[in-house]
Amino acid sequence: MCNSSWAWSGPPGCGGRWCSAPPCRGEICLELALRHPEEFSGIIACEASDHIQGRQVGWADHAQVNQSIFVPEWIEGLMAPHSPAACAADIWWHYSQGGHATFARDIEFYSGEWDARGRVQRIDTTRCPLFMLTGEYDYSCTVEHSAATAARIAGARFQPMPGMGHFPFAENPPLFAEYLLPILAALRGAG
Repeated sequence: MCNSSWAWSGPPGCGGRWCSAPPCRGEICLELALRHPEEFSGIIACEASDHIQGRQVGWADHAQVNQSIFVPEWIEGLMAPHSPAACAADIWWHYSQGGHATFARDIEFYSGEWDARGRVQRIDTTRCPLFMLTGEYDYSCTVEHSAATAARIAGARFQPMPGMGHFPFAENPPLFAEYLLPILAALRGAG
């Protein structure tokens, strides 16, 4: 169900397990809220939308393109321009490590196979609270995409994240904590 790297037992007094995930996995959070609400006390979906179009590009799977250079260069544009340099470099390095077409396969799911436009409205936030966060500099899953998705889910709580891009966990952890900690406090209060 939920990989241990992004599903946790809730903080003390939080009342159970909660789930949050890095970008591209925000969609998985929506799917978990739909299919397994009883498994979680709350779900925090970052950079999530019911459908993203236009992110697939031919060069991401082209044998003559050095993906260890082009993929991280493309990804770098998704970060807030003032993200700490060390954090941005870590994200760049991470994306430079994928094998041929690894990124392309990820994007095929994210911007192709994933389509929950006819299903997200069935998420029951009375069984599992759903929080959605999206960075203002994310041009892949925009604030508008996430807000429109949240509007289709009764009880979903959406918040844009000024000063953040597509990688809130990694690109500026202290700033991300300012958005995450109030949600954890709300989950604790509901537990």
